[in-house]
Amino acid sequence: MNLCWRLFSTLPWTLVVAVAIASAGTTCHAFHLHARTSFRSCRSTSICTRYAESVSSSVREEKDATLTSTTTGAANRRNKCGYLFEGRWEQRKNLADLVTGDKLFGRKLDGRDLLEAKTGPKIFFECGVARLDAEGNWHMVNGMLRLGRRGARKSATKKRVARMTDKAIDLFVSRIDTATGRLEVTTSLEKAEEAAGTGDKKTPASSLKAGDELIGTVVEVRDYGVFVDVGANRLGLLHIQRVADLFDRYIKKAEGLAEAGLERGAQIRVAVVTNEKKRLFLDFTPDVKNEAETKRKDRQRERDEAAEKKA
Repeated sequence: MNLCWRLFSTLPWTLVVAVAIASAGTTCHAFHLHARTSFRSCRSTSICTRYAESVSSSVREEKDATLTSTTTGAANRRNKCGYLFEGRWEQRKNLADLVTGDKLFGRKLDGRDLLEAKTGPKIFFECGVARLDAEGNWHMVNGMLRLGRRGARKSATKKRVARMTDKAIDLFVSRIDTATGRLEVTTSLEKAEEAAGTGDKKTPASSLKAGDELIGTVVEVRDYGVFVDVGANRLGLLHIQRVADLFDRYIKKAEGLAEAGLERGAQIRVAVVTNEKKRLFLDFTPDVKNEAETKRKDRQRERDEAAEKKA
C-alpha cells in the first residue's frame, strides 16, 4: 500500500486535477485505467473520485452563485425603469401605484395628435409612467389629454396644442385603467378631481350674472392678469389693469402681480363684470376697492404732513 501511494504521488498533479474536473464528480475511469497499467493493486481511484467530487461541488457552487447574482441583477433591473427628462434621468412611476390627482411632468409627443377623433381631439404626453406585465417587463405608458368635445373650433384647438408644444407641462392624473394600460391626464387638479367625481361640484358658469360677488382662488398667473377659480366650471380672468387701478400704480406683468399679493393660491374677493361667449371677466368687489382707496388716502395724508414739517 505504501508503495502504491509513493507511485501515485509521483504522478503529475495537473493530470489528476484535469481528469478530476473532466469527470465532474464521477469515478475517474481514465485515471483508473492509467493506474492499472502502472501498478496492478492501486486503490487511489477513490482519492481521485473524492477530489473530483469536491472540485465538481465547488464548480456547481460557483455556477449557482453566478446564476443567483445574475437573477438578482435582472430583478433589480426590472424594478427600475428610467427615462430622460429635461436633461436628467428619472425613475418611471408604476401605473399601478398612481391615484387620481397625482402630479406628473410631461412633454407632448410629436406625431401622435388625434385632433379628428370621434370622441374629440386628443394629444399624448411622455409623462414618466410605465406598467409591469406578468413576466416583470416594463412597458411605457403615455398620458392622453382630451382637448374638448368633437366639433370644437379647429383654430382654437391648434392654438392650444401649440401652447403645449416643446415645453414641460404640469399634468394631473384623471383616469387610470390598469387592465388596458391606459392613462388620462388633465392640466389642473380641479379638472382631474372633477373627471374622477371626487372634487366639489362646480356651479355652471352660465348661472353667473354681472355684479355677483364671489370668493375666488388664483390658480394661474400670466403677464396680462390672473385666472381665478370662483367655484364655477370656467375660470375667470382678472385683468392686470384692474390690479393697477386698485393700487394706483404700474404693475409689471406676472412679477408685479405676485408682488401685489396675487400669487398662485391667493384668495381674493371678486365680482363678475361680464359673462359672455364663454368668457368670464372679473373685477375686485366694491368693499375691496373702498379699502384700497382708504389706504391710499391715508398714505397721501402722511406724505403731505411729512412735507409740511420739512417746510
